[in-house]
Amino acid sequence: MERAKALDTLLVLALVPLLIGFWYKIEWLSLVTIAFLLVALLSHKGTIFIAKTWLSFGHYLGILMNFMILFLVFYLVLTPLAILQRLLSKNPIKKENGHKVSFYVLQQRCIEEKDIERPW
Repeated sequence: MERAKALDTLLVLALVPLLIGFWYKIEWLSLVTIAFLLVALLSHKGTIFIAKTWLSFGHYLGILMNFMILFLVFYLVLTPLAILQRLLSKNPIKKENGHKVSFYVLQQRCIEEKDIERPW
């Protein structure tokens, strides 16, 4: 990881507690801000370590949230829609007989030349 990217990450990590501390009047968060800035200025290895740790945490949190959001969309949106569709529709695949093996429908007319020229 480049030092510039690590410094950017640490500056953002220092800015967040500073803003939260000013907003909610929490005094000790300014000490956290100072600690992050001192690490960024004085320790190259510390800066890289904190930045890599934070970015890997964000990466794994993003993977977890992706699965959680897809899970919620599937079970809160798609499942009720599928249940409603099944309850409200009579025969979505046009099977007259429930014991029919195939869904194929036989055509009762001859195929003409125009059917091949314009299939849709």
